Amino acid sequence: SRPFCSTILYIRRRPSGPHANHPAAPLPAMIRAGYVGMISARARSAQHLGVRLGRQTFGSAAAAAGNEAAAAAPPPTAPGSTKRSYEIKVKKPRKTGSLDTPVLQPDGRSTRALDGNTAAAHVAYAMSDAAFIYPISPSTSMGETVDSFAAGGRKNIFGQTVQVRQMQSELGSAGALHGALSGGALCTTFTASQGLLLMVPNMYLLAGELLPAVFHVSARALARQALSIFCDHSDIMAVRATGCALLGGSNPQEVMDLGVVAHLASLRSSVPFVHWFDGTRTSSAVGTVNPIPYSAMKGLFPYEDLDRLRQRGLNPQHPIMRGLGQDPGVYYQAAVSANSFYDAVPGIVQDCMDQVAGVTGRSYKLFDYYGDPEAERVVVMMGSAAKTCEEAVDHLRAQGERVGVLKVRLFRPWSVEHFLAELPPTVKSIAVLDRTKEDLASSLPLHADVLTSLSEGGMFKKVVGGNYGLGSKEFAPRHAKAVFDNLQEVTPKSRFTL
Repeated sequence: SRPFCSTILYIRRRPSGPHANHPAAPLPAMIRAGYVGMISARARSAQHLGVRLGRQTFGSAAAAAGNEAAAAAPPPTAPGSTKRSYEIKVKKPRKTGSLDTPVLQPDGRSTRALDGNTAAAHVAYAMSDAAFIYPISPSTSMGETVDSFAAGGRKNIFGQTVQVRQMQSELGSAGALHGALSGGALCTTFTASQGLLLMVPNMYLLAGELLPAVFHVSARALARQALSIFCDHSDIMAVRATGCALLGGSNPQEVMDLGVVAHLASLRSSVPFVHWFDGTRTSSAVGTVNPIPYSAMKGLFPYEDLDRLRQRGLNPQHPIMRGLGQDPGVYYQAAVSANSFYDAVPGIVQDCMDQVAGVTGRSYKLFDYYGDPEAERVVVMMGSAAKTCEEAVDHLRAQGERVGVLKVRLFRPWSVEHFLAELPPTVKSIAVLDRTKEDLASSLPLHADVLTSLSEGGMFKKVVGGNYGLGSKEFAPRHAKAVFDNLQEVTPKSRFTL
């Protein structure tokens, strides 16, 4: 039943003492006895283990010919000795759906303990026709889970089994994704870190051609002076200019809920989405999740937008041309014509969040504020560390301090209007925390967006920025408290490192 096992063999331990030359029982006898095992095709290594295999013993054709005759009689026993069995009963493979892949039925509603990757895979399978996968830590289990769903015959919300294909690299996955989307299929993929960088050329194409797709990304550090398979937002920030929307959650429950939002909003807006969450910190962390059943997703799905995508698909019955070369008189106009689609994305995402809230009872905003409604000091950040900052906010508020944290969910496209609406009007100083590092920039990405928003809103506040948590470096409540304490200084430190 396992793809890497190409030969089924039946094994028996070589007896010692007077029965050392007794041949192994042949295949039919072993089947009748119920001793069934599985071993890889590299069976010759069994010689060194003293194991005889099937009907043939290595090194002796004559012994192989005598196996059938010897099968009828059991090995003789010495006088006074007790009968002893030399067969090895090999354990059967564990069924899928145990600790490896938590059993989560399509219409399961009971509260489950799931990790972020499983929550994302549950949603991605429901709303996709095809998935193109390639393993890279820590996103590998998303592709594995989707593949196991398909192998088990699970149906998506359209009553189909998702077509899952593993490509030769992340670049191939993105290329296949682009091709399938051009044909009118709903597609998804899963990746992280350097794998996401390999997808950048196709991400520009998808955005330029206004093709809806969802990239589920467990955010991971990029290789700099050394490789790291742990969390930060370097890969997410590296693709913020591709034209793909960036929507992120901070725990497994948000991964499931916002995963649905990403699929719905992408199809409605015709803009590709990167649905990201912290690698390892969220992707592998097991949390309490209330699943969204496939029947509920089916009720939310915009079938009229799906019909529009199908009609735009490449079809010889109504041929069109794409991927052309354009001269200076056309290229600029074509690029700018997409502005209206991106202007509509924040409103569409918020509407999809409200739709999901109507089904689940869990409400979300593009920017969620937590803390004192009259806070004077506010931290702006995104990802799993926001929960840690909330703990620090609770501690400081209990001591009478007016503080709060503003969590960013929709990072691209950035909505100045929604950001300013959630920021307390009483705020005097703001600290912006980025989980990335850009050596040549005057401000880190999130810090720059906050400065621009305040400038456009005519609000002049004291704003500082810093980075934290690269390579999943620990971010504890004491670090968050240090940031709030820094904002009390007359001249707080800026461009700091936690």
